Amino acid sequence: MEEIPLPVDRIRNRRPIHIETRLDAFGGQRFAFRLDYNSVAERWVVEIEHLQRDFGVTRSIVEPYRLYTYRPFVSFLFADPTGKEPTATPATLGDPIRLWALPGAGGQQPDES
Repeated sequence: MEEIPLPVDRIRNRRPIHIETRLDAFGGQRFAFRLDYNSVAERWVVEIEHLQRDFGVTRSIVEPYRLYTYRPFVSFLFADPTGKEPTATPATLGDPIRLWALPGAGGQQPDES
């Protein structure tokens, strides 16, 4: 499981977020994560894109403990490691609710043994 750091200060201020990163959970492939706060619905919206393939994995409301899957390569999960926070708000997203990448069978590095 690989954590994708989220900028807590921008989240607390409900500012748009754009993160591009290479994932060890998927062989160094590049992904973009865009988060916007919808002030009408009072919810965060996430867009995840696999940059090499120009493929949108999801555009959805942030739902903690729901898998956003790019099968069979990698899945993404917003979760509070303590399991106490049920919703992603400006006060909870980033800390304690974090973003994780979980490798799938098609995305893991081959064994080097």
